[in-house]
Amino acid sequence: MNLIGKLDGMPVFEIERGMYAAVDVNDGRCVPMWSWYANLGRWNDSFEKCSSCEEELACIDLIEKNQEMLLKAFNSYSDKLQSEEGQKFLDGQDEFYNWLESDREYNWFSGYEDEQKDEE
Repeated sequence: MNLIGKLDGMPVFEIERGMYAAVDVNDGRCVPMWSWYANLGRWNDSFEKCSSCEEELACIDLIEKNQEMLLKAFNSYSDKLQSEEGQKFLDGQDEFYNWLESDREYNWFSGYEDEQKDEE
């Protein structure tokens, strides 16, 4: 399990490819996802590629406490993950992730946040 970034500020952990958990420490909840990339432009606007965060230990604790719920959700994604379409989508997610620069917040609609501030 690795911290891969933040989705609208929520730390996102990759359990394994196709199994992701976004953690909201303030609300004490975990959000299971088969793809964090699929949420961009729909339910979430930004992603920041990073490998550490202040609340990492609290996030891990919440993931462990919600392990049963997460596993149930991940199991429900298995058909999608095993499909050719699902694998192609995850390949696109990997390509996007590799393109991102670390420790910079990327907004799906307007690009890197720090570039917007520089223009103002």
